[in-house]
Amino acid sequence: MKHTPTLTKNQITAAVEFWANQVQSPQFRTLSREERQRPDSQSAAMAEMMAVMLVKEVPPDVIAEFRALLTKKLTKDPPYSGIHVDYAPEPYLANVGNAAGVPIHNWPWKTNMWFEDGKVLVSCGYGGAREDITLSSPE
Repeated sequence: MKHTPTLTKNQITAAVEFWANQVQSPQFRTLSREERQRPDSQSAAMAEMMAVMLVKEVPPDVIAEFRALLTKKLTKDPPYSGIHVDYAPEPYLANVGNAAGVPIHNWPWKTNMWFEDGKVLVSCGYGGAREDITLSSPE
């Protein structure tokens, strides 16, 4: 039997706001800082630049629908441990985005979110450090 955590209101709000902001201004970081300095990394850097060219503006009504659907999904069916995007979102997030009308190319590459001990932790980009984005307001 799969153990699914119950998420707090603060966790859900932090997660929803994070992903809503990400699909409006996605980042495409496939290289670490060290790799970015190497001449043999030019093809990955070019892929990142091309990915930016495919990003579309997301209308406010789509963002509002995305927020509502993701809030409902996180409340009723929280993920086992987190939500992840490699070069495309995993089905948990992709299904919500598709239903809301989020453009497929607006997902940030190499972006991860974990729900641990009442916190929301994220890392953005390849090798990105984990950061606590949990809201500090009381439940």
